Amino acid sequence: MTDFFLRKMEQRDPAFDATPESAAPTILPPLPPSAPSAGNKAATEVIELEPELPKPAGPVQPEPLSVAVAKAAPRLPTGKIFSADTSPALDPLRPDEPLAAVAELLAHGSTPGPLTVGLFGNAGSGKSTALARLASGVTALSEAARALGAASPFLTRLVSVRIDAARIEGEPANAIADGVHQALSAGAFSELAAEAAHAVRDPALVARELGEKLADSRLRLDTERRALQELDGRRARLPESILYETPGSRVDAFARSNRGRIESRMRAFGFSGDPVSNYKDLVRDLGERSGLGGRVSAFLHAMWGFKGQSRLIVFAILLFALAWVLGLMQANGPAWIAWLGANGGENIGPVTNWLGAHLDWLGLFRRFAVLAALACVALNVWRAVRFTLPILRGVALLRADEEARNRDLSGLLSLQTRRVETIAGETETLARQAEAAERRAAANAGASAMRAETPFSEVTNEARTRPAHDFIHALDRAMADGSSHGLAAPQRIVVIIDSLDDLAPARRLAVTQAAHHLLDGRRFATVLAADPKALETAGARLDKFVQLPVRIDAHEADPASWARMFIEGAPATAAPQVDASRSRLDEPLSPDESELIAQLASVTGGSPRAVKQFVNVYRVARVSAKDRPALALMLALLMGGGADDRARLAAKISALDAQLSAGGSDVRMASALSAVERVRGRPLDMDTARRAYRLAQTFTSAA
Repeated sequence: MTDFFLRKMEQRDPAFDATPESAAPTILPPLPPSAPSAGNKAATEVIELEPELPKPAGPVQPEPLSVAVAKAAPRLPTGKIFSADTSPALDPLRPDEPLAAVAELLAHGSTPGPLTVGLFGNAGSGKSTALARLASGVTALSEAARALGAASPFLTRLVSVRIDAARIEGEPANAIADGVHQALSAGAFSELAAEAAHAVRDPALVARELGEKLADSRLRLDTERRALQELDGRRARLPESILYETPGSRVDAFARSNRGRIESRMRAFGFSGDPVSNYKDLVRDLGERSGLGGRVSAFLHAMWGFKGQSRLIVFAILLFALAWVLGLMQANGPAWIAWLGANGGENIGPVTNWLGAHLDWLGLFRRFAVLAALACVALNVWRAVRFTLPILRGVALLRADEEARNRDLSGLLSLQTRRVETIAGETETLARQAEAAERRAAANAGASAMRAETPFSEVTNEARTRPAHDFIHALDRAMADGSSHGLAAPQRIVVIIDSLDDLAPARRLAVTQAAHHLLDGRRFATVLAADPKALETAGARLDKFVQLPVRIDAHEADPASWARMFIEGAPATAAPQVDASRSRLDEPLSPDESELIAQLASVTGGSPRAVKQFVNVYRVARVSAKDRPALALMLALLMGGGADDRARLAAKISALDAQLSAGGSDVRMASALSAVERVRGRPLDMDTARRAYRLAQTFTSAA
């Protein structure tokens, strides 16, 4: 064997280098009968060592980079290499399978409680997966009904509580109640859970504690509101805070770096005192007037409202008036000179002659007056621009600082607002709870109540399981009242109990009995997953504990399909459309069905409990049946017969050449067949009987 491996390695047989994708695997020849066991050890040693290959004679050429990367890259797995013992991906419920009808029953608004559904199957048959699929189907119906509102027959507020029986410690009733309390507290019904939990404690103590919590909550709310008002005030005072209280702001840095220039301009305009403070005041005033209008008004104010500016404007006005007078005198010179000469006497003659000769000087003086007036206006504008530009720069810097600070303050305000709203909601909730607790304390004054704290899992004494019952009953009453007390309440709570098979028989019976006695309210439904033989061995009466049995292993076993699924994986299936607008369970029984059920009732055993269970199971099972009379017959025979009767029926159904007929002594079978054939109008063939038998097996606890 060792020589064989060495020869293959030296020859570099392609069969050794080929991968499963490129070539078929090499099958080694079997060991000869005389080969010692040490040969295997030698082969193992050769495989573990790296064989020494002959060195190439010539220079080694480097491989291209793409080839080297392709060889070095790890080969990713292309399929499943192991099937873990965990729940696989859940397939959606199909409308034609029995679990879909059970999901409709659990989610239907007209289903009365208490209801217990038993998912039965042998160990390893997939009960946990069936539980998960059932819970998913119930949730999908409830969510679809929530979108339709009152037009749907299904409940819109459902809570599913899953409990692992193998992890229950102490009293099962306390653990179940604690699971319900935790599920409600984690969702939208936390107030209801707290309200119902108070039923297990002294009302006076609860009222006192809630009063103290309410006082603390109101104090916290007042503190947080003051903090919110302070933040709001800080945002309103943000410009002043940046200008006067923030040394490192951009406006402050600009004012101090240009202090000399700003001071000279402030003094030129008549400002005294600290030039930086005066500058910030001007920036604040201009910042309060936003937009182009504010800038224009600030510039006009700089032209008129400060020292020296008004004097320049007055000078400009006077000079313009002088220029107008001079122009008027030049235009009417001969007239006023003649008037002056006529009224001035003999001595005025030389003057009038000189004025007449130099009348054009008036135009020159007029031009000088206009230029002087324009110079005053230009000086006024120039001084206003030099004065206004630093202020506009300061306003821009102030706005930039405001935006940066405002973002931070807005985040703080948003956070503080949410905090105030949260505490306000908690305070309002506590106020309602305190008011209800005071009413309970007044109504139960003088009455003794058991002192027990939630969670219920901490209660381990069997004598103290009463708090769990009080909690569940208070919860059932609160759900019955709806939202009369202002609390959001679910319409039904579905408690799912798994892993019963992992318990000892006595413990298994204790958990089952605790769930049966605890969850007896009209708004509760229980789903048990167990091996029915294990429950019966433990002493549980399935007909008393379970109203609707469902066997998930009633179908014919197909190990080959299971093996293919574990190798290739479950095929991806599209989720069917959930129709919550109607329920197939609402279809009434036809007169023929009612008459047939009445005739087959005697086959089930005749007791009121047996007949009621037969009718209830038929109502659910007929949703998935193609031939309802045949289903009713098989349900009656399976539910009413003993072990021997079921064995004879199973043998007759499984036989290929059997005829479904009753012997001369089997009067019960004969009358049942006769009633079914009358309703069907034709004999019952074996193919139809076998299909009905398999479906009836699904809804019975017997294997």
